[in-house]
Amino acid sequence: IVQRDGKKADWNDLHLRAIASDDPKQWDTDVKESRYQGDLLVARSAVDKGLLMFEHDGRNDFWLEYRSRLYWFDFDTQRFDKLRKEKLGDIDADDGDEVAAGDLSKIKRAACSVQKIANCYPEALYFQRQEVTDESWYYFRVDFPHDGPSVKGTFTGGHVASASEFKKRLISLAAGAMFTGTGHQLDRLIEEQTEAIKTVDAIDFVGYSKEHRAYLLGDMAVRDGELVTANEEDYFEFDKLRLKTTQKSIRLEIQRDADAFRVDWLPWLWQCFGTHGMVAMTFWFGSLFAEQIRAGHKSFPFLEATGEAGAGKTTLLTFLWKLLGRSDYEGFDPAKSSKAGRARAMGQVSGMPVVLLEADRSEPDKAHSKTFEWDELKDFFGGGTLATRGVRNGGNETYEPPFRGTIVITQNAAVDASEAILTRIVKLHF
Repeated sequence: IVQRDGKKADWNDLHLRAIASDDPKQWDTDVKESRYQGDLLVARSAVDKGLLMFEHDGRNDFWLEYRSRLYWFDFDTQRFDKLRKEKLGDIDADDGDEVAAGDLSKIKRAACSVQKIANCYPEALYFQRQEVTDESWYYFRVDFPHDGPSVKGTFTGGHVASASEFKKRLISLAAGAMFTGTGHQLDRLIEEQTEAIKTVDAIDFVGYSKEHRAYLLGDMAVRDGELVTANEEDYFEFDKLRLKTTQKSIRLEIQRDADAFRVDWLPWLWQCFGTHGMVAMTFWFGSLFAEQIRAGHKSFPFLEATGEAGAGKTTLLTFLWKLLGRSDYEGFDPAKSSKAGRARAMGQVSGMPVVLLEADRSEPDKAHSKTFEWDELKDFFGGGTLATRGVRNGGNETYEPPFRGTIVITQNAAVDASEAILTRIVKLHF
């Protein structure tokens, strides 16, 4: 049964559609098309499948998929006419009474050729676009005839516009995947697979997307109270909105079982860390709504956690991260990264804390660390811009991603910075 508009249909759906249709032949049409699709499914060879498609569509050349391989079918009309005349003489082959069906079938089979052009089946699933950076990709799934799992990945416009570039990208994406077709064959494949293709909005971070009013948390997403999981094509679908994140380095493990929800950890948190633990947890919870709070109040404070070694700062931070589904993580040291690296690390999350570890260096350590100044964080109090970089589109546009998270500073000594930074900090000393 042909599945239309992304909705699953069964025989009962076809029956109801036929009843509601004004066309009295709607049922016969649907049944005929479904039987044709069934014949394609059980075809014994690529040649058999190609002939079925040729007789159904009337096209002389086209691509086809058979058992997770890609083939090119070509029907030679001149050879068909020649073989028909040799077999039947000069009798008009259009006269059904004079042409045996079995002989005609053999002639058609002899007049066609089927060439394997890929040892796998690459299928364009959708077009994903990142509007703010003017970047876009086609998202493909590559299936194999062996037991190996399908591979999914992106192809740029340049990759799908050239047979040589497509071949290189395909074999780089999926081990052993080879495309040996021509440019014309690739053009036909891409043209037909991308006609009326779905478009998915892409973001390059995890957490809250203000533009889409949605939280993207690993393989789960929430929008307007609706919880959805990523579908088989790796994106989230909310009514008419299709959304995904391209950020893969941050993995969140979210508890899905509502019956497994626990609250017994809260008394433990109080027993171990007291009011400091509650303040830190409240900051973590508030970070989930940092974008909304900044929209209303134009600011969100920084949190500083200081104390001697062994005071429990790391234990508290890793526990709070675990509450958000991020295990075995504490933060990163900004003094060990470049300014561009810090901007990328801080731009990976939205509505979550960015934890800076031991950023204040003693004099011996400063010689081995990269330059980091606390004043870099000043603008992040109200959001601010992480960095400015050019957009490769031939114009003078720039991309200035905002800071969407919150700042947590943890180290042994208190922050030694300008008054502008110190007045933005909420202090916890363990």
